[in-house]
Amino acid sequence: MKIAILTCSTGGGHNSAGQAVRDQLLSGGAECDLVNALDFMPKLESDVITKGHVLVYKKAPKLYGVAYRFEEKHPPKTIDLLCGTAADKLYPFLLEHGYDTVVCVHVFPAVMMSHIRRRYDHPFRSYFVATDYTCSPGVDMTRMDRYFIPRDLTQEFMQCGLPEDKLMETGIPVHASCYEQQDKGSARRALGLDPDMRQVVLSCGSMGCGPMRSLSVLLAKSLPEDVELTVICGSNRRLKRDLSILKRKERVRVLGYTDQMPLWLHAADILLSKPGGLTSTEAMTIGVPFICINAVPGCETRNRQYFIRRGLAVTADHVPGLVELTLSLLDSPETCSGMAARQREAFAEPAAALIAKEVLQE
Repeated sequence: MKIAILTCSTGGGHNSAGQAVRDQLLSGGAECDLVNALDFMPKLESDVITKGHVLVYKKAPKLYGVAYRFEEKHPPKTIDLLCGTAADKLYPFLLEHGYDTVVCVHVFPAVMMSHIRRRYDHPFRSYFVATDYTCSPGVDMTRMDRYFIPRDLTQEFMQCGLPEDKLMETGIPVHASCYEQQDKGSARRALGLDPDMRQVVLSCGSMGCGPMRSLSVLLAKSLPEDVELTVICGSNRRLKRDLSILKRKERVRVLGYTDQMPLWLHAADILLSKPGGLTSTEAMTIGVPFICINAVPGCETRNRQYFIRRGLAVTADHVPGLVELTLSLLDSPETCSGMAARQREAFAEPAAALIAKEVLQE
């Protein structure tokens, strides 16, 4: 079996989900490649989607939310048109490289594969992996052999027109290290941290968006003496540079991109982050008390609602409220342990392994 995992370089989460599935498929004996679906669009359109997504996401999150809500109510025709054009380039690529199975971890390649299904007598089995806790706009336009979705969302996906017999509640796939048992002390020592200090981690995805500056400054002023703060800025170099003044403070560190996020989550007592599908799932699989930052409306609004309803996270609408929640959780070990226990119970099953098993046996 030769499998193409089609991702989309509009953020780190989709690539992380694809890599988690790929690792499991490789361990099951499949030949498997991670492929950026945007490479099959004209470069201008691909650049506009990639750079435009980052720009609007970071600089105009309210506009992003407005566009998302519009697409929830109206089919995204422009994306359908672009994906339809890309499908004619993707199809010969898949044939040339001998792929018989395609796993899509973003809606764009899923739309491309649906166009291929309608136009060609194609030999590919096609799967979609949801990476948010909602049925995102455009998923209703796809026609896949199976959809791997978060738990308790079958009814929502059915309401979007997807057939129940093609839906499988596996959860969102994360790296296998998130399921490993690791005590906080050993994780902290591996990161060069003081194992006796409590750790608060602040991160807002690979782009470092949201109220990171003001939140970092207020947390640095407010945290107790036995708590250290780590701010992970991702690819946002300007944010890292702007926060460099905090490095002068004791008990504060500012990082850029890290490929050790699961280890930081194992080390953390509390995580403050926007509710992106992948980081949130990693945190709750590990069992980290989670404070949601309402940084970017849209699919992450749906994610946040999903977590709050189930008691898997807490949230506040402004920076002082987020700091107050942090201090409150630090003062309430029982609340933290209860939240972490609910998280680990809800995310106990390894989604990537379940997805790989299903793909390999069909």
